[in-house]
Amino acid sequence: MDERIVVAGILISSSLLIVEHEYLPSSLNFALVFLIVLIVMFFRTKHHPPKIYCKKTDFNNYIIQSCPSLQHGFRPSWLLFSGHLQCFATGLRINPNLLFRREEIDFPDGGCASLDWAENNFQVNEKTPTIVILHGLVGGSSESYVRNFIVECQKKQWRTVVFNFRGAAGNLLKTPIGYCGAFTGDLRIVAKHIKETLPKAPLLAVGYSLGSNVLAKYIGEERENVPFIAAVTLSNPWDLLGGSNKLENTFIGKIYTRILAQGLRRFALRHYDVFKKSDKANIDEVLKANTVKEFDDLATKRLFGYLTVEDYYMDASSKRYLSGVRIPLLGLNSLDDPVSAKECLPYEEPQGNSNVMLVTTDQGGHVAWLHGWNLLRLQKSYMDSVTTEFISAILNKTVKLNN
Repeated sequence: MDERIVVAGILISSSLLIVEHEYLPSSLNFALVFLIVLIVMFFRTKHHPPKIYCKKTDFNNYIIQSCPSLQHGFRPSWLLFSGHLQCFATGLRINPNLLFRREEIDFPDGGCASLDWAENNFQVNEKTPTIVILHGLVGGSSESYVRNFIVECQKKQWRTVVFNFRGAAGNLLKTPIGYCGAFTGDLRIVAKHIKETLPKAPLLAVGYSLGSNVLAKYIGEERENVPFIAAVTLSNPWDLLGGSNKLENTFIGKIYTRILAQGLRRFALRHYDVFKKSDKANIDEVLKANTVKEFDDLATKRLFGYLTVEDYYMDASSKRYLSGVRIPLLGLNSLDDPVSAKECLPYEEPQGNSNVMLVTTDQGGHVAWLHGWNLLRLQKSYMDSVTTEFISAILNKTVKLNN
């Protein structure tokens, strides 16, 4: 018998017995009834295998067959059956204690970013597979989703390096130009630098949320010149214009855009003195932005030279660049993601490019996909399983081709 059914049966039956005792406080009775409702809702939630959008080729079939997670699908933790709960729970996820060696990268315009190379307990050499990680909005190498993935990579004895954007993860912001969803110039320089540093190592890239959009756009722009042999995007917004409209015009979306705007304002406030020097954006006005679109209209659009915020969103949308992808690119999205809307996903584009594969799950939230029964020890994520299986399949195929 499925252990989930056993656990649910015990919880429900014991809860019902306790509720029957009239001496319990009404608040506790309510809590127990609420728990029962959550359990019932979890088991009533439909579970389907992931949907895979790709051209039917021998290589894509090999990838699917090599990734058990793409066949079995995702089943969330018993209490985290909705995208909103998954997003909330990311703050509860275990954050491993890792050591990094930081390398500062200077750009021609005077700005800088950093590379955090994870320290490993195994020997690496010039041919060790190396995974370049791009974090999400106002993130960095300290994020739990980044560190848990690094742990999984270390189990495979892969080298990992996190590209921390300008002003992120403790980086100084030396110019008013930070980063945005459309700007791929810094990644272009960083990718070239890593390739020159490790010319014999197979390079792969993994991006999260905003970082995944930058990654996919860059890969489409570079075409045959991209130094990566494959890449994965997780919770990619894909269409920033459509996604913005969804956030701005729905009740739940308005809540999330205000939460995201708080992080952007903190970023701007942290670098207030630098932004104050800009003659393109008024930092005091920027700090009044209540939504992501207001922030982008007051800051991003002006700092990166767009006429309108809609022009910026159109240019940034990585969905528009998929025809230029020349390496295997796997995109994983959840249909209940409250940030990266399902209406904006590239369902049709993979049919026009055999290098692109989109995988969607019914549940998973935004950069979450958490599963496991102990909610106090959340660590396992479906996205880590899919990503490591995909990378392993790519590396196995590459090794065979090179031998």
